[in-house]
Amino acid sequence: MIQRLKRHLPIILTVAAALGVATYRACAEDWPTLGGGDRRTGRSEETIAPPLSLLWRYTGTPLSATAASASSPTVVGETAYFAGKNNPDPNAGAVLFALDTKTGSRRWVFPNDYGMKDKAVFQTAPVVNNGRIYIGASDGFLYILDAGSGSEINKIRTGGAVAGTPLIAEGTIYFGSNDNTVYAFDAETLTPSGNWRTTYKTNENINSALISADGYLFFTTADQNVHAVAQLSGKGKWRYRLPFKYAPDSLIYADNSLYIPTGPRLYAIQPTSGNVRWTLTFPGEILAPPSAADGVVFVSCRDSATQEFRMYAVKSSNNRTAWAKPAVLPAPPSAAATIVGDVIYVPTKRGIVVALSKEDGKTLWTYRSQPSASRASATLLNDATVTSPIAAANGALYIPTDDGSLSAFRPDAPDTTAPILSARYPVSAQSIFGGPGMVITGTITDPGSGLDTESLKMAIDGIEVTTGYNESLNIAFYQRPRSGKQVDQTASLSNGRHTVTLTAKDFKGNTLTETWSFVVDNNLKAPTVNYLGAKGRTSSANAAPPAPRGGNKPGGI
Repeated sequence: MIQRLKRHLPIILTVAAALGVATYRACAEDWPTLGGGDRRTGRSEETIAPPLSLLWRYTGTPLSATAASASSPTVVGETAYFAGKNNPDPNAGAVLFALDTKTGSRRWVFPNDYGMKDKAVFQTAPVVNNGRIYIGASDGFLYILDAGSGSEINKIRTGGAVAGTPLIAEGTIYFGSNDNTVYAFDAETLTPSGNWRTTYKTNENINSALISADGYLFFTTADQNVHAVAQLSGKGKWRYRLPFKYAPDSLIYADNSLYIPTGPRLYAIQPTSGNVRWTLTFPGEILAPPSAADGVVFVSCRDSATQEFRMYAVKSSNNRTAWAKPAVLPAPPSAAATIVGDVIYVPTKRGIVVALSKEDGKTLWTYRSQPSASRASATLLNDATVTSPIAAANGALYIPTDDGSLSAFRPDAPDTTAPILSARYPVSAQSIFGGPGMVITGTITDPGSGLDTESLKMAIDGIEVTTGYNESLNIAFYQRPRSGKQVDQTASLSNGRHTVTLTAKDFKGNTLTETWSFVVDNNLKAPTVNYLGAKGRTSSANAAPPAPRGGNKPGGI
């Protein structure tokens, strides 16, 4: 049945367009809301296998602390929607962009090129439903826009910022506001729902997207409470207070349980009663909301002993680990992971997107986003943080970064350009010290499909040497150890001219080869920089981490 519908869909859409019928309904391959659906698990049934290549990048204005949106982009049909800035004026507010998914060209912008008044910003993911967009803002309004044109249909006023991504179910819009209220409105008339006799009041700001499951709405508030409200009537069912604070939008629903991280613990809560099924304590604070698929919950934390960033896979049935060992991440996670088929895509604060195997946590692909040329602030350094969960739709990933960009990646996007060597040390004919501590480096990036760091090779005078890689600086390097066994034949370089050859590949097989010369003068001082660890290692990521500790906790109402 589904295959027949897909075959006839182009005809259906053509006829609908001819009749003037809106054709912006979400289908299975779309990503119409935060987390991909009303349970916010971050799961897509598509197959988007790495390596991926950059298809296009659309860049507005770099985001600031006040303008940054924590919301995810959404994608329906051939249009991607994301909140950002379009004007460098610090008094300009945010805008909502609508982009063509094939080319990245702009379809429209709301409200205009300057942005919202009074520095207002959008604070929820745009939700696309039945030809309309619903998005909450800091000015206290829920905006309802036409998905095709971006024109404003209406807006609903509340007494506080609308920071909880809304959901639309059975003809009703549900959303939370920082006036401590959950609202229910008829989706057609935009009048208060007749099923709710009154709005649902809380004691604090509502800081999460609403979740719909089992006939209830679930959400969190800033006073560390999880709430359950009957979806049809708006009556409160239960609430449970957690011991530590948590980030906004940390709550998800999967496998008949609510999952929320608080401090170093992951809580699994029974949705009908509010009782705690189990908790699991990790080796450090959980840094991002969880994701879930196929009976497994994926959680990232910073190990307090090793200071490494790790992702764990936990079975939802018994809170036992599903991987033999956790995956090591190259940077702190910045948002919930997105699960696409058998691949987990993890966004990080250094702009690195990591693709992991859902089965065992093995790293399949890494890509580092470089800040756009429009990025003005020197304080933003060389990193482009992935600001929110990645959207997966219609064969592509959509990745937002705080340089004001949205980038689209596909497995079949063309990439014929080799990695780029933007800086090298020493430069041609430069004199350097050749004894212990001697350093040779090359700064390498690849904007197409990403640098394959396993391919890095360096040779001095034709003899291959041990090549390391510094992820925080994008630097491939050779450094002669200051002590310990000398394993490289070129460990001691004589005075005079030498040559270095550096080769690197991207994930599509394009190869960079660069050769240059330098001069060794052992009368010079040894460099003070040290890219190696205490024992001459380039990385300590293979150390086995402590296992999380589980235990049952009493429930609460």
